[in-house]
Amino acid sequence: MAELATIVSDLMKGKKTSENLPLYISGLKSLYNRMAHMRLALNYYTFSEMYYELSKDLKEVCKDEVDFLQKIVKEVVLDGVYSDATEKSMEEFRNGIISKVETITGYTDKLQIFEYILNRVEFRFNESEYDLEYYNNDFERDIYNYVVGDRDNAGVNMRLSMVMGELPMRLSKNKFFDVLCDSFSIYKGSEKKSVDDFMYRVRTAAAVYEINADKSFRGLEKALDEFKSVDYQNITKEQFDLMRDKMDGVIDLATSYSDIFVVIMEILNDVYSILLCKDSLFDVAEREGLLEITEYCYGVIEGDNEPDFSVAEKFVEYEGLQEKIAMMVNAPESALMEIYDANRKVIEQLQKDADMKVLERIGLLQSGSVFVTFDADDSKKEEADEKYIKELTDDLISDLTKVFEENGRLYNRAVMATVISNLPAYFNNIKEFEEYVHVSLSQCNDEAEQKACMTLINMMMASE
Repeated sequence: MAELATIVSDLMKGKKTSENLPLYISGLKSLYNRMAHMRLALNYYTFSEMYYELSKDLKEVCKDEVDFLQKIVKEVVLDGVYSDATEKSMEEFRNGIISKVETITGYTDKLQIFEYILNRVEFRFNESEYDLEYYNNDFERDIYNYVVGDRDNAGVNMRLSMVMGELPMRLSKNKFFDVLCDSFSIYKGSEKKSVDDFMYRVRTAAAVYEINADKSFRGLEKALDEFKSVDYQNITKEQFDLMRDKMDGVIDLATSYSDIFVVIMEILNDVYSILLCKDSLFDVAEREGLLEITEYCYGVIEGDNEPDFSVAEKFVEYEGLQEKIAMMVNAPESALMEIYDANRKVIEQLQKDADMKVLERIGLLQSGSVFVTFDADDSKKEEADEKYIKELTDDLISDLTKVFEENGRLYNRAVMATVISNLPAYFNNIKEFEEYVHVSLSQCNDEAEQKACMTLINMMMASE
């Protein structure tokens, strides 16, 4: 790969473009092809084991996705025979999975609000290892020591946000909205995409996104309706125990759904990468060994093969390969846009623009962002001005106001606390945080919430 490094260096300087560009494209594609085959073997093996153990109900939920996955693995990877429409069908399929995961995430976000509420009422019925003497005398000091105990500023800010999410929420709605607006104001001058990403995080924390209807997840929908119907202010112990068990079960179910679709998407990204690298080559023996594992996994999912755990031993031969390829890919991949900018005219003359875009897409597919989308909106690279931020925050505040009007105090406090824990720390100094903690704790007169707060924050502190 020393040769590829030289090629990259020359291209970044705009040297020997006509000679070097085809070599750069073929060299990076070959590395991507190796990486995709390696990842496919690993991800497909993981999924074959997972799928074999799935219940009938879970298999039914992902039946269409697994059928499509099997079809393209056979066509693209095992047989190498596919039509021109295959790439388009994979893009549509990816969008479908993204939609499903957004639906699961939407239910999970809303369920987490009710989990927060259950945590706050739990100690009406259960004993706590912490008493009110600790709450009144030592708890405040322990919180302060925990937060400032991290010498790194980023670590302090992270601890601040985590603690804020568990302290008794006593902000007024107006103060809460002021904090929200201040948090968004720091994005003025950044790209619109950065503002949008932050807005998405806040909206998911507040559970104010509309959930896409999907009949596959009616179990989650039914459970959410049950949690909405409970009067938590007057909940009985029997109701609490029932809803706590139900919460544990439905979170496990949502996690199972999510795990399935994440692995399916990882496999799809690998197959898509292999399709885009179809004209590149790499070591025959390495490729055949990885295809042997892939073919075995295909048979397990089809029901033609029984799981053979000795297959896992084949990965010993490839130990460290993924990391090795990743190191070789890093420099030529990160130089892609710089090479494009330095050689734009020659790239157009050689009609290699499409090849460069293919490399960019493969890089996205092989990145750590499993659900990455391709259709970038260039307008989102524009600077976010005050007007743009205000329009977004006004819409958010309008939606949150409606949520607060339609729900009770416990639900609204849960939303506020969850959002606050996802915002940058808004204190000017640690003294302001100390004052906030003192007021928050002293204004809470609910013994169950006091005990919940002590239990959850001490669990947080003990986990580090």
